[in-house]
Amino acid sequence: MGCIRMITKEKLLKEKENILKNIEKRKDRIAQIERELKELENKKWKPKDGERYYVIDITGVVSDRFNNFITVTDSALAIGNCFKTEEEAEFEVERLKVLEELKEFSYEFNDEEWKEATNKYNIYYDCRFATVDISSNSCWRQDLIYFKNREDANKAIKKIGEERLKKYYFKVGE
Repeated sequence: MGCIRMITKEKLLKEKENILKNIEKRKDRIAQIERELKELENKKWKPKDGERYYVIDITGVVSDRFNNFITVTDSALAIGNCFKTEEEAEFEVERLKVLEELKEFSYEFNDEEWKEATNKYNIYYDCRFATVDISSNSCWRQDLIYFKNREDANKAIKKIGEERLKKYYFKVGE
């Protein structure tokens, strides 16, 4: 006679509970792996010996080099001028152009002006609405480009264009 397997509701519920626990453990592991991958991606890339990399010369032209002279590559790395692809280097050229265009309209407040309770304006990216907007504060000094007034900030946005600001200044999707 064959063995008859007795399936009870309790056994099925217990099996379901064990499977769900296993799924949660796997989800936790996936999240951990994703964090580790992101950390690896954020580490500064350095070309291996003989590997091609790209730099921006003093005129803004992108050129390729080969990592044969470690000191040259280390110098380029130290100032953020060592790129894995030509596209990354060209992106950086455009980003630097946008920064310079912003500076045309910006104002460098001195230490005394920061102590004054007058508004200083900056542009920001609103993630909720995917728009570029203007904000002001009177005393929060951050590593931002500031404008004397809202009009100057608007002029900068109009000249550069919202899409270029999103892409090259805020580095958000296309």
